[in-house]
Amino acid sequence: MLRTALKPRWLALFALLVLIMASFAQLGLWQLHVARDKGLAEALRKAHEARPVMVDTVVQPHQPFPNAASARPVIAIGSYAADGQVLVGPRRLEGREGYWVVTPLVVDGTGARLAVVRGFVPDPADAGTAPQERVQVTGALAPGESLYAVGAAVEDSVTAAGERDGRDYGLVEDYVGHGIGTEMHQDPQVPNYRVRDKGVRVREGLVVAIEPMLTRGSEQTRVLDDDWTVITADGSRAAHFEHTVAISDDGLWVLTAIDGGREQLERLGVPVAARD
Repeated sequence: MLRTALKPRWLALFALLVLIMASFAQLGLWQLHVARDKGLAEALRKAHEARPVMVDTVVQPHQPFPNAASARPVIAIGSYAADGQVLVGPRRLEGREGYWVVTPLVVDGTGARLAVVRGFVPDPADAGTAPQERVQVTGALAPGESLYAVGAAVEDSVTAAGERDGRDYGLVEDYVGHGIGTEMHQDPQVPNYRVRDKGVRVREGLVVAIEPMLTRGSEQTRVLDDDWTVITADGSRAAHFEHTVAISDDGLWVLTAIDGGREQLERLGVPVAARD
């Protein structure tokens, strides 16, 4: 059988058969993706058109986010935690550059914190402070971001720091963060800069090392003769900072922070995983 299969005419037929099988496999995968995307779009449309309900009837603190709740209009009543307000940016909205104003809302009764986008301002000085009195907010729920949003946030933070300090910081692109679990370095990769792809969805069970590397000069690097040590190509100083973050069904836990990141996460209105 081996000698016969290797004859030119049989080899050509075999190659054609493999090509046809691969084509059908690709077509099947494409149809599955189309069906999945259409189903998701229809589910989001129905959720968005639903009547608003109180947020605590849809999601509960320290409980998994239900997929059916995506885009569901909800009503939340509570008070803003003004000390947790952050500016996300710079971003572009309808051709204008500015910053999203995000403030945690502490929901009455449950004490849950929701990150509420209160507006878009061209200048950080225009953000103002959140109202101190109790408020009622109507909006749409959304699950976690895609993983590569981390890189966009890091790049925006570095850009803002450079503008504040009056210098251009280099953001190394040759090395990225990564998943960690049964091995030290695993997929998915976690870029420290904005990329076109979205990456995997942030979901329960994901553990990643986020490790931006900045320089005071060029972002270019080179490896020394020991095939281990990495330095900047222009000899400028560099800094490398890392945190390992675990995602559970009830929030985040920073494994490399003494308090699990609780203080900073709560200040930003981010759910913190419950730990004994």
